Amino acid sequence: MIKGCEHSQPFFYVIRWLVLRNFGTMKFKIHNLNRQYDGFMKIDIMDVEYDRFNGETIRATREIMERGDGVAVLLYESESASILFTRQFRIPTAERDIMEGYEDAGWLLELPAGSFQLGNEEPRDAAVREVEEELGYHVHDLQHVYTFYVSPGSCSERIHLFYATVSASQKRSQGGGLVEEQEDIQMIKLPVSEIDNLIANGTIRDAKTMIGWMWWKLHQQRG
Repeated sequence: MIKGCEHSQPFFYVIRWLVLRNFGTMKFKIHNLNRQYDGFMKIDIMDVEYDRFNGETIRATREIMERGDGVAVLLYESESASILFTRQFRIPTAERDIMEGYEDAGWLLELPAGSFQLGNEEPRDAAVREVEEELGYHVHDLQHVYTFYVSPGSCSERIHLFYATVSASQKRSQGGGLVEEQEDIQMIKLPVSEIDNLIANGTIRDAKTMIGWMWWKLHQQRG
């Protein structure tokens, strides 16, 4: 995504080079970019031309959602041998959850997470802030785990995943989210022995949470 553009400012012959193993040098051009919606989330329409692997090119129109990056934090509480989760209402999930027959349709179990703007806040600082806002824990010694795209076919958002071990003494406030953002977040402690089953039966169905849990299991196996 190109930053700092006006809503309808065209970009002609913007070229980026990408060296791919076994495929040589690939390039693309953004001929035009128009911002169609400019709210909390932003929708851009791009006229883009890019190389095919056979040496030809494709020119196409692509719709892209720009919403900044996000952070998520996997927290292991040592005293309870538990992972700390949030539960909150997520309206985009409600209809499909109802169709699938989930009794908790719309309310998801997730790792504490939130959005931030690159250039205004560092990912690690955003992770500390989100944990305090949502769970009330003051965390330190965060370990960066992965940075990954959420839905690269249509959205530029990445999640910066962190890990930390915490103790109950690090809980400094009630948490629950920000009143001014109309958040209503419940903290849930789940013993590590239960999480595999909760993923298998669909109680946990959030992708970033599953990625964090799979990393934690692999990390434990490796010692």
